[in-house]
Amino acid sequence: MEILFESLGPGVHCYSPFLKSPVSDTSLNLEELCKSVILKCVTLRRLSTALKKLPLPKRLLRFITELTTSDFEKIECAPFSDAFSFNFFHRALTYRVMCVLDGQEYMITYGYSPVEEHKLDHEQWVNVQHKNVMCIWASVKDTSTENIFYVYDQPSVSLEQMWSVFCERDLPIPEVFFWRVTADLSEALKYMLLNGLQYCHFGLDNIFIVRDCLMLENGLLRKRTKCMTCVTEQNMIESIVCILKLLLQSCTHQNFFYAQISFSLVNVIEKK
Repeated sequence: MEILFESLGPGVHCYSPFLKSPVSDTSLNLEELCKSVILKCVTLRRLSTALKKLPLPKRLLRFITELTTSDFEKIECAPFSDAFSFNFFHRALTYRVMCVLDGQEYMITYGYSPVEEHKLDHEQWVNVQHKNVMCIWASVKDTSTENIFYVYDQPSVSLEQMWSVFCERDLPIPEVFFWRVTADLSEALKYMLLNGLQYCHFGLDNIFIVRDCLMLENGLLRKRTKCMTCVTEQNMIESIVCILKLLLQSCTHQNFFYAQISFSLVNVIEKK
C-alpha cells in the first residue's frame, strides 16, 4: 500500500481512516463504559504493563485492548513521501491523532493489511519495551479495510533538528547532553542486540526527543518501513561513532574541555 502512495508523488494522501470528529456512540453498554473509564484512568501508554499485573481472563484482556480507528480523532496527516521536516513525520500513512478514550495525543502509522505477510516480522518490534526506544502502545484496526495501525508517542523534535538549531545560532551544546546521548544510545543498542533485533544504520534523524527522553525510533518506523537488512554489532557501532563525531565537530571551538580529546578518540575508533 505504501508503494502505491509513494508512486503518486508528494502531497497529502487521501486515505484517512481517522475522522476529524468521530461520531459519538450514544448506545454504549456497561462493558463499553467500563472500558472507557479504564483507558481514561490508565492511558494507552500504561495499559499493556498495567494489564500484565492483573489476573484477568484472556477474553476480557482482548476486549480492553482492542481498539478501532473510531477511538481516535485525526489532528492531521503526513505527506506521502519521506518528509520528516513536516510535523516530525517521515513515512507514508502517518497520522497525528488524539485518543478519544484517554484524551492523549499520539502518532499512528500504518502497520500492515490482511493481504500482506509482514505481521510475523513485526512481532518483535511490537513487543519492544525500553526507555530509549520508541514503543508501540497499541494496535488499531480500520474495520472497513481490516488494515492495522500502530500507536506511538508523538515526538517533540528530532536530534537532527535540535542539532541544526544549535549550529545555526552558534549555541553551545551542553556537555551533559553529549554524554547523555552516548549513554542512552548505547543502552538502546545493547537492548536490541540482546533481544535479537535487527537495526540498519541510523543517524541524527532517527533519534527523537519524546516526553523529555532521548529515544531511537522503533524498527517499524524506519524509512521505507523495512528493517530486514542483515546487520551486525559493527554496523551499530559505526552509526553511533558517526553521530558522536558530528556532535563533537560543533563542540571543538566551544568551552567543552574534553571535546578535542573525545573527538580524537572517536576518530581512532572510526579508523578501526
